[in-house]
Amino acid sequence: MKRLITLILLFFSIHSFAQNWADTGATWHYDFSGIITQGHVEIAYTQDTLILGIEAKELQLTKSGVNLMSGQFFEELMGYEYTYSDSDHVFVLHDGQFEVLYDFSAEVGDTLTHFSLNQFFIEDCDSIGRSKVSAVGAEIINGEELRWYELEYVDGISGFTTYYSRIYEKLGAVDYMFPTDDLCGIDEDFYGPLRCFEDDDFGSYQNPDYEGECNFVYEFPIPNYFQNDPEWCMESSVTETGCHTNEDFVYYLNGSESINGNIYWNLHERGVGVTLENIPGDDYDCYNTFTFDNFLGLLRQEGEIIYFTPEDDLENEELLFDFSLSIGDTIPQSLSFDEDISGYCVVSDIDSIYMYDNYYKRFYFEAQYETMYEEDFYIEGIGHNAGLIIPYGLGFEILYFARAYRKGEIPYYQFPDGEGCDFSVSINEQEGEKFGFEIYPNPVYDQLQLKIANSIQVKNIRIYSISGKALMNLSPSKSIDISGLPSGMYLLEVLTENGFREVKRFVKE
Repeated sequence: MKRLITLILLFFSIHSFAQNWADTGATWHYDFSGIITQGHVEIAYTQDTLILGIEAKELQLTKSGVNLMSGQFFEELMGYEYTYSDSDHVFVLHDGQFEVLYDFSAEVGDTLTHFSLNQFFIEDCDSIGRSKVSAVGAEIINGEELRWYELEYVDGISGFTTYYSRIYEKLGAVDYMFPTDDLCGIDEDFYGPLRCFEDDDFGSYQNPDYEGECNFVYEFPIPNYFQNDPEWCMESSVTETGCHTNEDFVYYLNGSESINGNIYWNLHERGVGVTLENIPGDDYDCYNTFTFDNFLGLLRQEGEIIYFTPEDDLENEELLFDFSLSIGDTIPQSLSFDEDISGYCVVSDIDSIYMYDNYYKRFYFEAQYETMYEEDFYIEGIGHNAGLIIPYGLGFEILYFARAYRKGEIPYYQFPDGEGCDFSVSINEQEGEKFGFEIYPNPVYDQLQLKIANSIQVKNIRIYSISGKALMNLSPSKSIDISGLPSGMYLLEVLTENGFREVKRFVKE
């Protein structure tokens, strides 16, 4: 009888979970990062299950993060792993059988074999490696003595280079719970180190090398949208009874002021316009040319939100843009042209563009009725392709188009519906002063030709990427060799001796 009791105790000792591995409520949080992604992996105990006649623990792997290009947060189920432990080892299901994941009976100098779980699911990506135990010890954590050991990489196949530095009972590996193959992860996400662990009995543990919330994903740095003197180049077309008015103008900021602890920027517009008869020969006295330089109102930034206070109603501030929206959110109603159709715009997609050494989110949306633009979108800090303060969905007789945007003297972003823009447009500029030039062929393979009047004295010519990066600074010429440029769209700027500037787009094949 005594011998039977001894055998029973021995059996339960062998099959008991070391330090209650993956106990009820067990949850690990690990870092992950990639070329354009960042966030955490949650590994959580879900249930006990019987596999190959062994009582095992089911662990669910969930990845939560953000795509740094689009600004979109995501959460995805990576899959499940199955594990159990005895008094000295932790096992994990691999290729249809349980293999040793951790060995707490190892001594200094022992060589341990480990393997990749092929989490990238690439053919021939499983690999086996060897590491040598370099140190062993124990540490009191949350009142429990936990054994640990450290490893040094020895060798492996298929480029197995990720290995554990320190592995604790109950907590697992500080690097990442499962070994991964670096070469299998090219352009993929990389996992580790451990952020936090907890279970119902043990309580919470946070890696002393990690600061922050266990499930922290990412906090985008919010730029100051109004620093460095931004300008918006615009055009408008308004048809009234018998008359038609075209305007070329620029929104610009003229200083700021502090009101009740908030910074407000003074928004102005300057430009030129011409009014003509809508139908030549009609008996309307329409013809007029004019210039203007007006105060429009106040802009204020609060985080990712822009507010606007119109000049004729300085007591009432309205929401202009919200750059924290996600797919499926509704465009703020204050931007609608007609109260009867307010709330009609829904964010359908989000990506980003690169400008001024930073990524800016671009929001696309669907309207409940057809608009006059190739695409309806707005860009973080810049606004809609109909302009900064122009409501969406204006009628066909009232059209506004954003042509381009820039900060200070830095080259600008050009909108799809906009042509080249002269940001020097001012109250001293008249319509006839624009010099004009042509470029051909377009698209072009190697030699871009300029057609420009002999009376125009060209000071210099510049070529920019579509994101505004200066690529070529050229002397005046009517033939430009662009064979060294990669295929894509570019901006060509011509600056005259008397200070006029025009920009045209071309495509390099």
